[in-house]
Amino acid sequence: MNRTASNAYPTQGSSALAPRRSTFTVYEGFRRPHAERASAEEPREQLAPIQKLQALVLIVAVFVALGLTLVLSNARQARSFNETFSSMPRITVTVRPGDSLWSIAQDHAPSGTSTASVVRWISQENNLDSSFIMAGQTLIVPAPNEGART
Repeated sequence: MNRTASNAYPTQGSSALAPRRSTFTVYEGFRRPHAERASAEEPREQLAPIQKLQALVLIVAVFVALGLTLVLSNARQARSFNETFSSMPRITVTVRPGDSLWSIAQDHAPSGTSTASVVRWISQENNLDSSFIMAGQTLIVPAPNEGART
């Protein structure tokens, strides 16, 4: 049986039967080819103080930009939420057994609004600390869409 060339097993003569150890050296977590081996005395490249300062300024700038984006996005969402619900007609409903804040919000969600935003609005309008409601409780809700209960 002929073997092809291999790093682990030479293919000529009796030495083909003896395994050969592959060697490599690991420097700081990566493999360097034999031709590029660095000597132990080779100094490591360091960043100049100005480069460190530039990197720090860049990182701070990125975090500031992300923070501003979040703040502006939240402000825009709050403004949109307030504009949507500020001029909306309101009615009162009495909570019936089996009702949940979510089901009431679904029944009274104006077109183009999510049920979650209506739940938030109902909670704010009625000063609710949680989504727990009780039968007989009166809630201010948006005026219903067609076909919704009153």
